[in-house]
Amino acid sequence: MSLRKLASETAIYGLSSILGRGLYFLLTPLYTDIFTTFESGIQTDVFALLSFLMVLATFRLDIAYFRNYKSEDQSTLFATSFLTTAGIGMLLGGGLLFLSPWLGYVSGYPAYQWLFALAGGILLFDAMVELPLAKLRMEQRPWRFAVVRLTGIGVNLGLNIFWLYLLPKWPNAPEWLATPFAGITYIFLANIIASAAVFLLLTPELKSMKWQIDFKLLKKLLVFSSPLVVVGFSYIINEMLDRKLLPILWPGGKLEGLELLGVYGQNYKLAMLLALFTQAFRYGAEPFFFRESGAVGAQENYARLARYFLIASLFGFLVVSLFLPVFSQTFLQDDSYRVGSDVVPILLLANLCLGMYYNFSVWYKVTDKTKMGAYISLGGATITIVLNILLIPKYGFYGCAWTTLTCYLTMMAASWWLGRKHYPIPYDLKAMWAYTILALVIFGAYWQLSPKLGTSVLDLAISGGSNMIWLGNLGLGTAGLLLFAGAVWINERKQLRKLIT
Repeated sequence: MSLRKLASETAIYGLSSILGRGLYFLLTPLYTDIFTTFESGIQTDVFALLSFLMVLATFRLDIAYFRNYKSEDQSTLFATSFLTTAGIGMLLGGGLLFLSPWLGYVSGYPAYQWLFALAGGILLFDAMVELPLAKLRMEQRPWRFAVVRLTGIGVNLGLNIFWLYLLPKWPNAPEWLATPFAGITYIFLANIIASAAVFLLLTPELKSMKWQIDFKLLKKLLVFSSPLVVVGFSYIINEMLDRKLLPILWPGGKLEGLELLGVYGQNYKLAMLLALFTQAFRYGAEPFFFRESGAVGAQENYARLARYFLIASLFGFLVVSLFLPVFSQTFLQDDSYRVGSDVVPILLLANLCLGMYYNFSVWYKVTDKTKMGAYISLGGATITIVLNILLIPKYGFYGCAWTTLTCYLTMMAASWWLGRKHYPIPYDLKAMWAYTILALVIFGAYWQLSPKLGTSVLDLAISGGSNMIWLGNLGLGTAGLLLFAGAVWINERKQLRKLIT
């Protein structure tokens, strides 16, 4: 599979991810206009728990499926992987339903205990679609993947808009359309219905499946995937633990901590604009890594892929950072949320490091050294736990953001360092460092020069400004973006032309 083919597939996966997240971003102004920071904090808290359990539900059998696709009977491989994840999903989803009263009590919001029960249903359906979606990726069917994902996102979006925006304007609406519970319940109801719709769309992938588990094969899959579960848990710890700890460790109390979590969670969504690209890349690259392994020139392809990924990620970092006031004013409808906008560039850099870690970690996946990946991830999780405990009480969600960046930066460096010994890949580090330094210099210049044009970046993001101030700020951001794009084009034009043609 050529890099050009991978690029086209990643573009399709990216289309579904970016359009999907773009649609979800349409909900951010609605949420920040309707819900208090406390309610947003509850939503963020429950979904953080759901993310932890999702790793256990899938048991990373999607990666084991990719690894054994060439060597095992595909029907048996798929059935064993799917039925295992579905069974675990049922157990965990039922556990959330049964324990929902207790979970609501220990989380500090017993009046919202039903949210955990709804989260159990979401977990069940999301676990059952993981392997059918992996099958589409491995069979190089990105268009069907995109259609299924976008349909689910469309259902979710439509139900959110109906329940939160249209229904309150319908005075004579039938009672059965509404819920007597709090408004954030609609977010979870919409999610569970959308997840169920995705599963129904994927049922054709199950028609020819053997409805039995090959336990000998399952043992082989679990040996490979078990360390990746540790990797997955560590990733969720790195990504979500701060959201569980912030309300607990904040000296101002749990109520104030949940309000801070609401601000942090909504600003984190702006940083997710870059994570979308990383997600799209993973959808295309994970199968690519295993299909390409053993081929002539595989390491050189991995090296070029990492360089192109870094360039694209730095461009995304600059787009969001240099136009942060626009994103903040557009998507965060209340200034109680916008006061945390300066945390976004830190989180963007963290997501960039995470994406590079995915590139640098190819060596332990294709050489079956997944235990090494577990060790790296456990190191990252340790950093996350220690730094969050130290920094949250003093710096709040800024401590969360700096912890996330430190963790992913360390994991990225460790993966690259260890990979040199076990599976050497000729990365063009000189060019990669040059692009990174240039992007950071442009970003720093923008934040330093912006006040000289009338107001600081953060003040403009929070309160806005006159037309002339906006014009100057946008012009400065555009100049920085064009400078980076020009430097890339001058240095990469020959390679990019080869890739395109």
